[in-house]
Amino acid sequence: MKSEKNKITKQIGISLAIIGILFLAIVTLNLSKNEEIIIFCFMYGFMVFMVFNLFKISKAGDVDITNTINTLNKLQEDLERKTFIQDMLNHANMEFEINEKMAYINKIIEKYSDSADGYYYRGEFYIKFDKFYSAIKDFEKTLELDKNYKEAYRGKGVCYSRLGDNELAIKNYKKSLEIDPRYEVAYYNLGVSYSNLKEYDKAMESYTKALEIDENDVSAYYNRGRILAYLGRYQEALKDFTNAINLEKYDERIVYERAGLYYLMKQYKNSLLDYKTFVTLAPHMKEGYLGMADCYCQMNQINNAIEYYNKSIELDPEYEESYFNRSVAYLKQDNLRKAIKDLDRVIILNPKNGEAYYNRALAYGQMENHTKVIRDFSKAIKMGYKVGKSYCNRGKEYSLTGNFKKAKDDYTRSIEHGYDSYIVYMGRGAANLDLEEYNEAILDFNKAIELDNTKLGNYYYRGLAYYNLKQYKEAIDDFSVAIEGDPSDIRAYEKRGDAYCQTGDYDNAIKDFFMISRLEEKN
Repeated sequence: MKSEKNKITKQIGISLAIIGILFLAIVTLNLSKNEEIIIFCFMYGFMVFMVFNLFKISKAGDVDITNTINTLNKLQEDLERKTFIQDMLNHANMEFEINEKMAYINKIIEKYSDSADGYYYRGEFYIKFDKFYSAIKDFEKTLELDKNYKEAYRGKGVCYSRLGDNELAIKNYKKSLEIDPRYEVAYYNLGVSYSNLKEYDKAMESYTKALEIDENDVSAYYNRGRILAYLGRYQEALKDFTNAINLEKYDERIVYERAGLYYLMKQYKNSLLDYKTFVTLAPHMKEGYLGMADCYCQMNQINNAIEYYNKSIELDPEYEESYFNRSVAYLKQDNLRKAIKDLDRVIILNPKNGEAYYNRALAYGQMENHTKVIRDFSKAIKMGYKVGKSYCNRGKEYSLTGNFKKAKDDYTRSIEHGYDSYIVYMGRGAANLDLEEYNEAILDFNKAIELDNTKLGNYYYRGLAYYNLKQYKEAIDDFSVAIEGDPSDIRAYEKRGDAYCQTGDYDNAIKDFFMISRLEEKN
């Protein structure tokens, strides 16, 4: 008799296990309606079998049949609830209109007003349609019904993050982690919010914790990699992007990011390979062709570069960046007219692009169109692009047109804007020479030499200033330095010879004039 009871008890245990498995299958798997009906039939069959066996055991008085039946009834109710909820969710995901979707979700709440799941899922649907305040209200109702509903805290965090309140989002993510310290999604979301706040160390720490829990979290690798790249930690970023690609090789966004990283690392061949892969995955994306073109341009394969700039422009005839970068390629080919035409287009698309004005000024400079050079450098200054250098370059153009006063003013403004180069002091020194302000010229050439003593022209021009001040010894010293650096500098021999004459040193003067005649014969 005892053996028979044990046998029946074992059968009941097995039946409960099978019902549990079938229950999980309905809840977790995306089954068709017919499949769900078949599973229901099996489950009810097992339940009838269990009840029959329970009655057999109850005759011996060893089992409280009432409690067991109540347990089964509760299991059945839970099953019906879960099945109904899943059925409504399936319908909601099939419909396209928000009102139709929400109608199915609302049916869950109407039937089970005490269901935390119903409010939670409605909150999730609200997020999909950017109704964040409504979502927050539902998540709060979820937590009212079940204070340990970690997903609801995470949902609130997502809403606050989307609304721009990342600090409040972080508080909610941390609440969900208090409930489940291994809640991987919460760590990931925490990383996103910290990143939005530019707290990059905390963001990376959060992504790292997410990866410790789930080493296959592609998005965590991707986001951490982007932060590392931004911080200039290129090798670490490369490792993260590569891990992400190994997990999801068809994710074009990761391939694109790694391509850009290789470009920053000046590994143009690797960058090109990734951009080619990106173009294969996303042939409609203009950015891929632009990236390929930029790589070819850096590799001095200019014709290939222009070909792919053209393709990116075909995809988007108003793609400002491609026009600009193609102009750079044309400049490398010394094709000034095409470069200027592209820069014209850039300026039409974006009249505030200071770099376009700057580069067009340089191109016009090669064509010696001084008026347009001055006009474009003036525009670059107005747009705030390389202001110090733009003033310097405009000053040079004013000098070339003979307007030395404006040239001097521009060189001064260049210095005031922090352009600390020998070029600007040399330029202002030359303007002061033409303005016959020799002492100021000497000060400028002193500074130019201090910044770069290898530029021999500064010694020659300072020598001219000394000469005009009749400081012939100092002038001779400077002309000598210029000659030592360039023994074929006829100008320096001529002025040094004159200075020797002024000091009465005719022997050395004759030697210099003799050198001039010899150099002229060679030329």
